[in-house]
Amino acid sequence: MIINDCNVFNKYDDFKTFKNVKAVFPNICPRCNQGIMPVLIYAVFINEDQVGFSALFLCPSCERQFLTHFIMISRNQYRYINVEPQSPIEKVFDENLSKISISFIEIYNQAYAAEAYSLNHIAGMGYRKALEFLIKDYILYVDPLKEEEIKNTKLQLKDLIEKYIDNQNIKDTAKASIWLGNDETHYVRKHNFDIEDLKKFIDCCVSWILMCYYTSKASTLVNKK
Repeated sequence: MIINDCNVFNKYDDFKTFKNVKAVFPNICPRCNQGIMPVLIYAVFINEDQVGFSALFLCPSCERQFLTHFIMISRNQYRYINVEPQSPIEKVFDENLSKISISFIEIYNQAYAAEAYSLNHIAGMGYRKALEFLIKDYILYVDPLKEEEIKNTKLQLKDLIEKYIDNQNIKDTAKASIWLGNDETHYVRKHNFDIEDLKKFIDCCVSWILMCYYTSKASTLVNKK
């Protein structure tokens, strides 16, 4: 932990004076999530008793600005309590999953960002939508000739899974994910699970899909000989 000198201006005298204080600066940029030593641009007390101040910083890595709020922890010494805006770290998937469903990855990470911003009521719906794209794209990856059939089908997602997916592990984890995903969109929950369980089931479904993907690649290699 590095304690820095910081000149904080007083807005209550039209910024004519400042006070030198000690403060622990944030060492992770909230915009690019890189470890940094931020550049202080300006700091100002937010109340007359000087128990807190706000500071504008520049990230030397991504060259974007962010705001940090500080509170006094002892005489003339401050620590930061939060930074904004926050840019959530994206969930990283196996690179080959993008060959199956790039839309799933994009939608999932949008839901992931919503959850990071505590938008829990819409994050679950986003995960449910991501799952639907994953399942339909996987069916089309296995059999591209079914594109028109899948796009124009009136079958519900659970029925598509039953009709077009053979692997029982994918079926089970996908159906469980659908049930919990539907709970995120309905007025009354039917199952005693939450959004963390939904993400775990989706992760399992992704793992089984990738296992089938790599098994197919291995079989192709072996059968060439």
